[in-house]
Amino acid sequence: MISEDEIEWMLERRPLTNNTRSILSIDVGIALADRIINEFKAASMEIYLPCLNWQGVSSRWARFLQFLVNHEQLPETPRDAFNAFAQYLGRVTSYRALALTSDQYQFIVENDSIWPTGRLRTSEDNIRSIIDEKGAKYICKARLYIGRGLLKYDPSLSLHDDGETAVTIAGGYFGGGKVIHLMELSVPLIEVLGYTVQDVSDTPDEPWFSHRGVWFNSTWERTERYVLYEIPFFGERLVSLRIISTIEEANEYIEGFKQSQMELYMKKA
Repeated sequence: MISEDEIEWMLERRPLTNNTRSILSIDVGIALADRIINEFKAASMEIYLPCLNWQGVSSRWARFLQFLVNHEQLPETPRDAFNAFAQYLGRVTSYRALALTSDQYQFIVENDSIWPTGRLRTSEDNIRSIIDEKGAKYICKARLYIGRGLLKYDPSLSLHDDGETAVTIAGGYFGGGKVIHLMELSVPLIEVLGYTVQDVSDTPDEPWFSHRGVWFNSTWERTERYVLYEIPFFGERLVSLRIISTIEEANEYIEGFKQSQMELYMKKA
């Protein structure tokens, strides 16, 4: 169940206005934006185009269109359609792991939200402007290739459906009184972008890649999920918290997963 507060949080950031083409052109590119709009018109579903203003819908536009086509009784308004699609997608349980001091974790608790690194360095208004100006897919690519410095302030976060994946990444940030906080979260799937690593990669024909000695498949949504703005309602969404205090403990935690991923890679699963 997706709460009314969660729906309102999303729509406050991307209202269901009628300037969908201009928004889509930035989020997915002009050519795809025009194709999407034409397909909705061909299916007589153009009334619901404003739902595509939200990146968690536009990145799943074909699935949303099919959802509408298969709907026995069409929603009366775009707002009704947005809510219906959100409930249809449901929630996903995924993990965020961060190397934090106790004060930094308390900051998350007090703000009831996990902020992206960019939000820690600039205003919320600026974060929203970056998202509106750069577009969802560009931001995901900038996150994947963070070493290129494509964005001055990163407005995105990653989630991973396997806690071991999250710990593998966070394991490179031990030190300075920081320990890994592995946070299991229940998040509306519509709040998460529908892109996989492969979708934003420069090498989409190479599905397997290695990071910190662990193999990952770029075609699986579970490998990395992209989130924009922040992860709000932290207190309500936190399912469990695990503290990992040493690199040795982190290595022990991921060892079985590392081995199983290697086996899948060798089989090219």
